[in-house]
Amino acid sequence: MPITNIHRRLGRWAEFFEGQFNLPAASATSIRLSCPPWPVTTDPPNEAGVSKTLQLLKRYKSPGPDDLPPALFKDGSDFLTKELTVFFSKVWELESVPTSWNESIVNPVFKKGSRRSFLQVTRDDDKNRIRKAYHEMARKHHPDRQKTSENKIKAEERFRLINTAYEILSDPEQRTEYDYMLDNPDQMYYHYYRYYRRRVSTKVDVRLVIISILLIISSIQVSFIITVVLEMCLRCDYYNYL
Repeated sequence: MPITNIHRRLGRWAEFFEGQFNLPAASATSIRLSCPPWPVTTDPPNEAGVSKTLQLLKRYKSPGPDDLPPALFKDGSDFLTKELTVFFSKVWELESVPTSWNESIVNPVFKKGSRRSFLQVTRDDDKNRIRKAYHEMARKHHPDRQKTSENKIKAEERFRLINTAYEILSDPEQRTEYDYMLDNPDQMYYHYYRYYRRRVSTKVDVRLVIISILLIISSIQVSFIITVVLEMCLRCDYYNYL
């Protein structure tokens, strides 16, 4: 039977929550947790650790801002491993890393529908039709043509998608890649690999990159040796003067 009186209803709620929250105190016995030892070593870098890290690199992972593919380091032989160990040891001693190591590249992935849907074109349309459709949609959805701030934000997002669609569909090679991806969706990740491999291979000569890395590492070593020698010479001159 429902309780209609407000005072009886409040009393019933108090009785209910009194049984819920007023529980007996927990036991005072101490609980000891066993923590496994930390598996990460704090020792300076060594060749074995650097070699193991290079082996764990994914060969076809996209490169960073320096356009150096991981395959370059995996195939650099023992000589590159030794030079990298010296370089990392220097970083370990200085307790400082270059600011460029904090940089990264963010590649937007087109996920919102088909690229052709934003330009309102079909697969059979030629390049002139795609260019005409792009100009029409760009004029229609340009952010400067919007009056309210809300519509302007939506137009900016739409305008970026239209530009991305036109960039892909106007290039014959990228358009072929895109059509192949639509016909073979099960190979999506392979498409990304082909894109990044083509992008890197047209810009980077692996031999020049290896030589550049070795020259940079050698220059760092030479500068360090010169600094040490100068300090020793200054000390010798000081003692001879005394």
